[in-house]
Amino acid sequence: MSLTKEGYEHILGEEQKQIIKNKMNFFLQFRFFKNFTDSGLISMLSSLRDISLKKGDIIYKEGDNVDFVYFIVDGEVELS
Repeated sequence: MSLTKEGYEHILGEEQKQIIKNKMNFFLQFRFFKNFTDSGLISMLSSLRDISLKKGDIIYKEGDNVDFVYFIVDGEVELS
């Protein structure tokens, strides 16, 4: 089997579009982001980095100087 470069780029492009659409829909469920334009959301998305954490990982502790805002897409966080 083989896949042409054009076919590959088409499939990859469609996959990327779906990923962006899913991320936009995630943020649009929050009132704060509802007034963002599509281009504003896409611009913000380009600054995001996906990370995965394991149970027990510490995001930050009380009193820490924080440089990031975390959006929990799946799972839960315990505050203590």
